[in-house]
Amino acid sequence: MKKALLMLLLILFCGLPAAFAQPAPCCTITAVNARAATVSAKVNSTGQSFEFRVSNAKLLAGLHPGQGVYANFKTQQVSLDGRTACCEILNLSPGGQTRSPGLLAGKGTVAGTSVQSLQPGKCTHSWLPPYGGVFCRGKDGSRPAILLVHGLHQTAETWTKPSSTGYTYDFRHTPPEKDLGKHSAPNVGLYKAGPSELLNVDPLNWLDYLVAQGFTVATWSQPCCNFEKAYDSAKRALAQFTDDVAALYPTAPPPIALVGHSRGGLVIHKLLREQGSLGGRIRWMITIHSPHHGSLVAKTPEVLVNDAEKVFDGANLPSAVKGPLREAAIKIVSPMHQLIDDGSKELAPDSPVITGLLNGDAAVPGVQYYTFGGTNPMIVRLYTWLFTPESAVPQYKNLEQYFHWKAKPAEVGLVSPLLDRAKAVVPEMKAGQGDTLVTDASARLSYSIHETDQLNHAEVLWDRPLQEKVARILSGPSQPIHAGKTGEMR
Repeated sequence: MKKALLMLLLILFCGLPAAFAQPAPCCTITAVNARAATVSAKVNSTGQSFEFRVSNAKLLAGLHPGQGVYANFKTQQVSLDGRTACCEILNLSPGGQTRSPGLLAGKGTVAGTSVQSLQPGKCTHSWLPPYGGVFCRGKDGSRPAILLVHGLHQTAETWTKPSSTGYTYDFRHTPPEKDLGKHSAPNVGLYKAGPSELLNVDPLNWLDYLVAQGFTVATWSQPCCNFEKAYDSAKRALAQFTDDVAALYPTAPPPIALVGHSRGGLVIHKLLREQGSLGGRIRWMITIHSPHHGSLVAKTPEVLVNDAEKVFDGANLPSAVKGPLREAAIKIVSPMHQLIDDGSKELAPDSPVITGLLNGDAAVPGVQYYTFGGTNPMIVRLYTWLFTPESAVPQYKNLEQYFHWKAKPAEVGLVSPLLDRAKAVVPEMKAGQGDTLVTDASARLSYSIHETDQLNHAEVLWDRPLQEKVARILSGPSQPIHAGKTGEMR
């Protein structure tokens, strides 16, 4: 009754299902997260908070705290003018109708389905209101159940749509030659200058992979942005996940593995320190490029943009090349700078969050600890595409003369790759030491089995070999991974 009344109030104040039409905005923007392309807002009449995603970058840039918006909680849409829907609601604080951000569309997802009624291999994206969670029942009930915990300024899409990070540049492969077709005139010289091409990484997401291996898996979107808010949501997520897994397999609940990326690893660390193994239910903690000892980037965020700019200061390049490449580099690095807010400062080595976790830290009995750290700070390469010589050679077909334009890429070694060419003033940005945001040393715990990979901070979200290693860790004695003398995986 209370929920129905609340929904009625939301509809009355925030618009009827068929339209947004109303005399004044129902809701007010409270925060804008440019990096994650999400906006936090509140319902003026009830004080409830919600988040919505803005996929249009130009539209996002024009939003600001205090701005009024219209929301329709039945269609899960937001409008800025009260007439046209622009954006999708991701979650709503307790008491309202919620939905996750369109996860797993077309992949066996069942909206509004309870966990207990899920068939093996199926998912529901109405799990854990109001945090936009997704829960997938594995096909093998004997395999560990996995709770995935995302990092700062990310959402559940970290595990389902890794392209949402914005750093999916294919810097490991030279772009192909561009075939620009037939033209009436010849061409020579520069075609364009720009960054590496983007990878299609979404099919390589963690959640789909783990579900395909038979695991039961869940994740949710933490509220932005400070650690305590994230941790509070994690406590609720873990409690719900533990109950739901036990309800699915009441006679023999599978053990639980907690897997976290970046700050998500710190959230897991605190969960274990404060709640233990939940009577032996939790058996694994696996953290991926998590700053267990903090990150200096959180203290000096300006180095990311400043150092990227300095790369071009001494580069003797034609203005037609230097200008576009400089603009592209700053555009790529700037979002990292924007990430450094109060939430990021909590990740500095001397912050209360880091020092609190390390003070008196010890492994929880019965839990196996695995940590992964990276030593590749490269995120993108910069290229010029130059017209090939044959682009200026006339071709003939019957009586027709034409020119076949082609452009071949060439890496601009004076300024590429980034951030390798930047003067690294923090170890996180030094090749062989860090992944751009976290050092390999910081990603270790003294009692964990550790592996160093050659991946940057974002690549781990779609790297299939890394996913396979984690699956092997959780696959039991049939495919064991032992600790060597140095505590590294063999």
